[in-house]
Amino acid sequence: MNKTLFSTLIAISLLCVNVSAQKTPQYFLSKIPALPRNICEANNKEIMQWNDKIIMLKNEMLSLKADEKQKKEEAEVHAKPRMDMFEPANADKIQKLGEEIQVVETETNAIQTELISPFIENQSNIELKYYGMLDKFEQRINKCREISAARADYLTNYRNKLDKLIELGIKGNKLSDEMTTMSYAGYAFRTQYGFWLDFILSYVDELSHVYDDVPTSNTEKH
Repeated sequence: MNKTLFSTLIAISLLCVNVSAQKTPQYFLSKIPALPRNICEANNKEIMQWNDKIIMLKNEMLSLKADEKQKKEEAEVHAKPRMDMFEPANADKIQKLGEEIQVVETETNAIQTELISPFIENQSNIELKYYGMLDKFEQRINKCREISAARADYLTNYRNKLDKLIELGIKGNKLSDEMTTMSYAGYAFRTQYGFWLDFILSYVDELSHVYDDVPTSNTEKH
Protein backbone atom coordinates (compact mmCIF):
# COMPACT_ATOMS: atom_id res chain seq x y z
CA MET A 1 0.00 0.00 0.00
CA ASN A 2 1.20 3.51 -0.81
CA LYS A 3 2.81 5.05 2.32
CA THR A 4 0.97 8.33 1.85
CA LEU A 5 -2.37 6.55 1.55
CA PHE A 6 -1.55 4.40 4.59
CA SER A 7 -0.70 7.48 6.66
CA THR A 8 -3.91 9.16 5.58
CA LEU A 9 -5.98 6.13 6.60
CA ILE A 10 -4.28 6.06 10.00
CA ALA A 11 -4.99 9.76 10.51
CA ILE A 12 -8.65 9.29 9.57
CA SER A 13 -8.92 6.32 11.92
CA LEU A 14 -7.49 8.32 14.81
CA LEU A 15 -9.86 11.17 14.05
CA CYS A 16 -12.83 8.82 14.06
CA VAL A 17 -11.77 7.36 17.40
CA ASN A 18 -11.49 10.85 18.87
CA VAL A 19 -14.90 11.89 17.55
CA SER A 20 -16.60 8.72 18.75
CA ALA A 21 -15.04 9.16 22.19
CA GLN A 22 -16.63 12.57 22.63
CA LYS A 23 -19.96 12.47 24.43
CA THR A 24 -22.74 14.55 22.89
CA PRO A 25 -25.44 16.52 24.74
CA GLN A 26 -27.98 13.94 23.57
CA TYR A 27 -25.93 11.19 25.19
CA PHE A 28 -26.34 12.79 28.61
CA LEU A 29 -29.94 13.88 28.05
CA SER A 30 -30.88 10.30 27.20
CA LYS A 31 -29.42 9.12 30.52
CA ILE A 32 -31.45 11.52 32.66
CA PRO A 33 -34.19 9.53 34.44
CA ALA A 34 -37.83 10.61 34.22
CA LEU A 35 -39.21 12.41 37.25
CA PRO A 36 -40.56 9.90 39.77
CA ARG A 37 -44.21 9.81 40.79
CA ASN A 38 -45.72 9.61 44.27
CA ILE A 39 -42.62 11.30 45.66
CA CYS A 40 -44.03 11.88 49.14
CA GLU A 41 -44.88 8.18 49.57
CA ALA A 42 -41.37 7.01 48.66
CA ASN A 43 -39.36 4.80 51.01
CA ASN A 44 -35.62 4.66 51.64
CA LYS A 45 -35.00 2.05 48.95
CA GLU A 46 -36.71 4.10 46.23
CA ILE A 47 -34.88 7.26 47.30
CA MET A 48 -31.51 5.51 47.36
CA GLN A 49 -32.08 4.02 43.90
CA TRP A 50 -32.90 7.47 42.56
CA ASN A 51 -29.89 9.08 44.23
CA ASP A 52 -27.58 6.35 42.91
CA LYS A 53 -28.69 7.08 39.33
CA ILE A 54 -28.14 10.80 39.79
CA ILE A 55 -24.75 10.37 41.46
CA MET A 56 -23.49 8.05 38.72
CA LEU A 57 -24.51 10.50 36.01
CA LYS A 58 -23.05 13.48 37.88
CA ASN A 59 -19.76 11.66 38.47
CA GLU A 60 -19.46 10.83 34.77
CA MET A 61 -19.93 14.47 33.83
CA LEU A 62 -17.65 15.76 36.59
CA SER A 63 -14.90 13.41 35.42
CA LEU A 64 -15.13 14.71 31.85
CA LYS A 65 -15.24 18.29 33.11
CA ALA A 66 -12.11 17.82 35.24
CA ASP A 67 -10.24 16.08 32.42
CA GLU A 68 -11.10 18.83 29.95
CA LYS A 69 -10.10 21.55 32.41
CA GLN A 70 -6.69 19.93 32.84
CA LYS A 71 -6.14 19.64 29.09
CA LYS A 72 -7.16 23.26 28.57
CA GLU A 73 -4.78 24.46 31.27
CA GLU A 74 -1.95 22.43 29.73
CA ALA A 75 -2.67 23.96 26.32
CA GLU A 76 -2.53 27.46 27.81
CA VAL A 77 0.76 26.69 29.58
CA HIS A 78 2.39 25.60 26.32
CA ALA A 79 1.04 28.58 24.36
CA LYS A 80 2.64 32.02 24.41
CA PRO A 81 0.83 35.33 24.98
CA ARG A 82 0.37 37.20 21.72
CA MET A 83 2.24 40.47 21.54
CA ASP A 84 -0.02 41.87 18.84
CA MET A 85 -3.36 41.34 20.60
CA PHE A 86 -3.70 45.02 21.48
CA GLU A 87 -3.00 46.32 18.00
CA PRO A 88 -6.04 48.17 16.58
CA ALA A 89 -7.23 45.38 14.27
CA ASN A 90 -6.96 42.70 16.92
CA ALA A 91 -8.30 44.94 19.67
CA ASP A 92 -11.45 45.48 17.61
CA LYS A 93 -11.88 41.72 17.16
CA ILE A 94 -11.41 41.14 20.88
CA GLN A 95 -13.95 43.82 21.72
CA LYS A 96 -16.46 42.28 19.31
CA LEU A 97 -15.89 38.82 20.79
CA GLY A 98 -16.35 40.25 24.27
CA GLU A 99 -19.66 41.80 23.24
CA GLU A 100 -20.86 38.50 21.73
CA ILE A 101 -19.89 36.65 24.90
CA GLN A 102 -21.82 39.21 26.95
CA VAL A 103 -24.92 38.63 24.81
CA VAL A 104 -24.72 34.88 25.45
CA GLU A 105 -24.23 35.43 29.20
CA THR A 106 -27.16 37.85 29.36
CA GLU A 107 -29.50 35.47 27.56
CA THR A 108 -28.36 32.56 29.71
CA ASN A 109 -28.87 34.49 32.95
CA ALA A 110 -32.32 35.60 31.81
CA ILE A 111 -33.42 32.01 31.15
CA GLN A 112 -32.07 30.77 34.47
CA THR A 113 -33.70 33.62 36.40
CA GLU A 114 -37.00 32.99 34.63
CA LEU A 115 -36.80 29.36 35.74
CA ILE A 116 -35.66 29.63 39.35
CA SER A 117 -37.46 32.77 40.57
CA PRO A 118 -41.05 31.40 40.42
CA PHE A 119 -39.99 28.17 42.13
CA ILE A 120 -38.22 29.98 44.97
CA GLU A 121 -41.29 32.17 45.45
CA ASN A 122 -43.66 29.18 45.44
CA GLN A 123 -41.44 27.24 47.81
CA SER A 124 -41.25 30.18 50.23
CA ASN A 125 -45.03 30.63 50.18
CA ILE A 126 -45.57 26.94 50.97
CA GLU A 127 -43.03 27.07 53.80
CA LEU A 128 -44.87 30.06 55.29
CA LYS A 129 -48.23 28.36 54.86
CA TYR A 130 -47.15 25.37 56.95
CA TYR A 131 -44.98 27.26 59.44
CA GLY A 132 -45.71 25.95 62.93
CA MET A 133 -48.25 23.44 61.59
CA LEU A 134 -46.12 20.33 61.12
CA ASP A 135 -46.87 18.45 64.32
CA LYS A 136 -49.04 15.93 62.50
CA PHE A 137 -47.74 13.55 59.84
CA GLU A 138 -50.67 14.42 57.56
CA GLN A 139 -49.61 18.07 57.54
CA ARG A 140 -46.03 17.12 56.66
CA ILE A 141 -47.31 14.97 53.80
CA ASN A 142 -49.49 17.80 52.51
CA LYS A 143 -46.55 20.20 52.62
CA CYS A 144 -44.39 17.65 50.79
CA ARG A 145 -47.02 17.22 48.07
CA GLU A 146 -47.33 20.95 47.48
CA ILE A 147 -43.58 21.56 47.32
CA SER A 148 -43.07 18.45 45.17
CA ALA A 149 -45.71 19.68 42.72
CA ALA A 150 -43.99 23.08 42.56
CA ARG A 151 -40.61 21.41 42.11
CA ALA A 152 -41.97 19.13 39.37
CA ASP A 153 -43.27 22.17 37.45
CA TYR A 154 -39.90 23.86 37.89
CA LEU A 155 -37.94 20.82 36.71
CA THR A 156 -40.26 20.27 33.75
CA ASN A 157 -39.83 23.89 32.66
CA TYR A 158 -36.09 23.58 33.24
CA ARG A 159 -35.91 20.51 31.01
CA ASN A 160 -37.89 22.30 28.31
CA LYS A 161 -35.35 25.15 28.36
CA LEU A 162 -32.33 22.87 28.52
CA ASP A 163 -31.99 22.52 24.75
CA LYS A 164 -31.78 26.31 24.42
CA LEU A 165 -29.24 26.51 27.24
CA ILE A 166 -27.16 23.81 25.57
CA GLU A 167 -27.28 25.75 22.30
CA LEU A 168 -26.05 28.85 24.13
CA GLY A 169 -23.39 26.77 25.86
CA ILE A 170 -22.04 25.49 22.55
CA LYS A 171 -21.93 29.05 21.23
CA GLY A 172 -20.25 30.21 24.43
CA ASN A 173 -17.59 27.52 24.08
CA LYS A 174 -16.82 28.62 20.54
CA LEU A 175 -16.55 32.28 21.49
CA SER A 176 -14.42 31.50 24.52
CA ASP A 177 -12.04 29.42 22.40
CA GLU A 178 -11.80 32.24 19.87
CA MET A 179 -11.01 34.73 22.63
CA THR A 180 -8.26 32.50 24.03
CA THR A 181 -6.84 31.95 20.54
CA MET A 182 -6.66 35.73 20.15
CA SER A 183 -4.74 35.92 23.42
CA TYR A 184 -2.27 33.05 22.93
CA ALA A 185 -0.11 32.16 19.93
CA GLY A 186 -0.11 28.46 19.13
CA TYR A 187 -3.24 27.76 21.16
CA ALA A 188 -5.16 25.00 19.35
CA PHE A 189 -7.32 23.53 22.12
CA ARG A 190 -11.04 23.31 21.32
CA THR A 191 -13.61 22.90 24.06
CA GLN A 192 -15.79 19.80 23.70
CA TYR A 193 -17.93 20.13 26.83
CA GLY A 194 -17.46 23.39 28.71
CA PHE A 195 -20.57 25.48 29.22
CA TRP A 196 -23.14 23.10 27.73
CA LEU A 197 -22.04 20.31 30.05
CA ASP A 198 -22.28 22.73 32.98
CA PHE A 199 -25.93 23.40 32.12
CA ILE A 200 -26.79 19.70 32.05
CA LEU A 201 -24.83 19.17 35.25
CA SER A 202 -26.77 21.98 36.96
CA TYR A 203 -30.06 20.41 35.91
CA VAL A 204 -29.02 16.98 37.15
CA ASP A 205 -27.94 18.57 40.42
CA GLU A 206 -31.47 19.96 40.81
CA LEU A 207 -32.79 16.43 40.29
CA SER A 208 -30.83 15.33 43.34
CA HIS A 209 -33.23 17.40 45.49
CA VAL A 210 -36.41 15.68 44.30
CA TYR A 211 -36.89 13.81 47.57
CA ASP A 212 -35.72 16.58 49.91
CA ASP A 213 -39.16 17.19 51.42
CA VAL A 214 -40.28 13.62 52.05
CA PRO A 215 -41.26 13.25 55.75
CA THR A 216 -38.66 11.28 57.69
CA SER A 217 -41.11 8.76 59.11
CA ASN A 218 -42.22 7.93 55.57
CA THR A 219 -38.70 7.09 54.38
CA GLU A 220 -38.39 4.49 57.11
CA LYS A 221 -40.84 2.23 55.28
CA HIS A 222 -39.39 -0.84 53.56
